Amino acid sequence: MQETGEPRSLLLFSCILSLVSCILFPMIAHLSGTLLKKTPNSVIIDNRGIGYEVTIPVSAYSSLPEPGASVGLHIHTHVREDALALFGFLKKEDKALFEKLIGVSGIGPKLAITALSGLTSEDLRSAIRNGAVEQLVRLHAPHWGNEALMDSLGGDRRSTRLNS
Repeated sequence: MQETGEPRSLLLFSCILSLVSCILFPMIAHLSGTLLKKTPNSVIIDNRGIGYEVTIPVSAYSSLPEPGASVGLHIHTHVREDALALFGFLKKEDKALFEKLIGVSGIGPKLAITALSGLTSEDLRSAIRNGAVEQLVRLHAPHWGNEALMDSLGGDRRSTRLNS
């Protein structure tokens, strides 16, 4: 029986990709460089000749410098088997809240970045803590008034865990 080599090469590629993922991806926690382009939803940052496209909350857009200036963002690297996406934040607190949100079942990075685009971190924490479902529904997140979100982000509504 003659082997085509294809299954072996796919296995090798898969092993290499897994190794690279474990080594490289968790390391992208901060990115700084020259701002090449900015739009309300994304930026491109040049770092040593490589342009990184980073999704940002709309609320960060106006605080960014003009293209050509130096910029630094706190990065969440989102890895799926079919994609690698970078999400950038001006403040560590925004990144931390984003990571808490995507830890809730049913909330992915797109919905979390939309939430941080529509409200400041403080307002979003307050809306969740106070059960302000109408504010959350306006963010296209109708299921955000549920107990799973409350448990994940702060226990009960009076909890201070959201403030850390």
